[in-house]
Amino acid sequence: MERFIGKVKWFGTENHKTGKYNDYGFINELISGESVHCHRSQLMCQEKDLQEGVYVSFGKIKSKKGITASGINLLKNENNKYVLMKCFLSDDLTIWETVREKLNNIIPINEQIQILMRILDKKLYSFLKYFPQSTLLCNDAKTIRDRIPVHQRFELFSNVSNDLEYQNEIINAINEQTDFYSPSSHPFWKNYTITGEDDLYLKVAPANVQEYLYKKYYQSVLSLVDKNFETKSSISWNSRDIYKELSAEDKQLASTWISSINKKENKHEIAKMLSARAAEKVAIKFYEQHGVNVDDIAIMQLSHDRQNNDWQTHDLLLDGKIPIDVKNARKNKTSKSYSEHVVPAFKKNRHNENVKISCVLSPYMKPEPNDDDFKFIEPTQFLGETSYIEARELESNFSINGLITLSIEIRNKLNVIPPWLLDYPDDYYSISRELYDNLHSMNLPSGKAWNIMGIDPIYLYITNGISLPDELRKNLTAAELEFYDQVLAITSQRKIRLPDIFLLVLTNFLQSLNKESEAKILPYKYLDLIFKKNTEYKNPFDVKDPLNIIHDLCKTLIAIYETPISFAKIKDFREFKFSGSGLLSGRQNDNEKWFTIIAYCGGLIEKEGYRKCGYSPLITQKHETCPKCNHLICPECHYCSRDSQGRNALKLQYVRRKLMRKQNVKAVQA
Repeated sequence: MERFIGKVKWFGTENHKTGKYNDYGFINELISGESVHCHRSQLMCQEKDLQEGVYVSFGKIKSKKGITASGINLLKNENNKYVLMKCFLSDDLTIWETVREKLNNIIPINEQIQILMRILDKKLYSFLKYFPQSTLLCNDAKTIRDRIPVHQRFELFSNVSNDLEYQNEIINAINEQTDFYSPSSHPFWKNYTITGEDDLYLKVAPANVQEYLYKKYYQSVLSLVDKNFETKSSISWNSRDIYKELSAEDKQLASTWISSINKKENKHEIAKMLSARAAEKVAIKFYEQHGVNVDDIAIMQLSHDRQNNDWQTHDLLLDGKIPIDVKNARKNKTSKSYSEHVVPAFKKNRHNENVKISCVLSPYMKPEPNDDDFKFIEPTQFLGETSYIEARELESNFSINGLITLSIEIRNKLNVIPPWLLDYPDDYYSISRELYDNLHSMNLPSGKAWNIMGIDPIYLYITNGISLPDELRKNLTAAELEFYDQVLAITSQRKIRLPDIFLLVLTNFLQSLNKESEAKILPYKYLDLIFKKNTEYKNPFDVKDPLNIIHDLCKTLIAIYETPISFAKIKDFREFKFSGSGLLSGRQNDNEKWFTIIAYCGGLIEKEGYRKCGYSPLITQKHETCPKCNHLICPECHYCSRDSQGRNALKLQYVRRKLMRKQNVKAVQA
């Protein structure tokens, strides 16, 4: 018996004449539109399921009422292949939705393909979703796939992207889709991961898709590009906390230092010595946070053990073997400069071992500060450490025969430790070391991949000692490449340090003075080369620079370059001399005197006692040069050098000698 498809018009509604529910109803046949009578006795489903609009299948018989429906069943329960074929030849999406699960279970694949052909002929593309992928991806459906819209084809291929059988079809689809689209929401690309840079689909993908695929493939590397410099330890401590921790024994030690130089205990001397002791406490905290065992040697000065005079050469002993001499400098109350870390000489302990110097920067404090005094006081900072061996290596590495003479040696006279000479021990950079190790174990993008991603990895590569691919080297000038190769010569062997960066920039600038513009780095370009983007010019090459020394150097070189008369003067020099304190001098030949190019003021201002002027930078031609000593004259205190200031110079020498003695009270006279 032929079966038909229809939709329930109504069934079993209340009879208004009798007040009872009817046991019959009507079905609208789908094709003819005829209203067919139906009775409860012909139901093959539950009466409650025959709600208005529900699809049913049925036969037709003759009855007293005329033609009536027989064998009435819900269409979703129909298993008759011929009835289902009628459904799948319908253009009604609701019918398809009703019997969708029957398509693959009952209809053979060859007949499914016939249905597909009809759907594509009528462009009913939304019906494709009802077909199982096994049908759409079978060999017999190749012509069907070619007719499917490209976007839906990509949806189909998304689960077989690695199957070589469909490789050519996928490539054709990629070439066919010319409209712009976002790969992150694309049915194929959002789930696709390339196998490497030689991936076939990557090669034929549009540029924006290539960028997306590269970034997804190299996401672990890219996370390191964006990683900001960080450390696990601190270099700054709340000054209030440090001073509150000073014990009675610490204060006694400070008094001992004052008496050792035959000074009276006035408030200024007490404050100075307490600051020095607080600096030693900060140094102890710095080293202990790295798991180092620190012996406080300085406090032994209070003991009566004459057999152990280690405190004469160093203040701390790290892990029982590394002697540390702590030097403290205090920020000026009325300027941004600070009194230098004065060092008469690099010391050796009783075992003839070199003593490292650690430097701390402290604020000016009262002898007995109260809480109000700390409200506007800056933290106490550990600035880093240096040693005799490191200074000698720098002299050797950065002196250039016939051009630049570098002198950092600390002799038996008043000398200072320049802040650029300091850096932190390797343990401080443990996170950077982890980053270095991770990068060197990773599969890194090619230069082409970086260019397609629109990301500049040069800073990451140079900082971590990774050679630049040729494609990235093409993005740099010859001068920039020369500079980066100098940096790489260091970073490929070890962590670059603050002194390295300072001297690399300075020597590169001096070497390029007489080169043509295209063969040198303009001073302002150094900022882009050594600082990570969007870091406000802090931590060059991921090196901690608490005083922004490198940024200040770059600004000084920019100031020289932008002062035409200064730059013209410097270009005439053929030989340069740079001292550790920050004085740069030049001359044209061996027979001429040295002329100061860059300096800072070493004069003293008589205000609340004597304080360092510290004006910087003094730049040749921008500031006056003394005709007697060829040194630059400070515009604030008018100081140039001790050799040309007459009686005032003698007074300054006297005051400076007193400063030296105060900051070296632990030295024992023979």
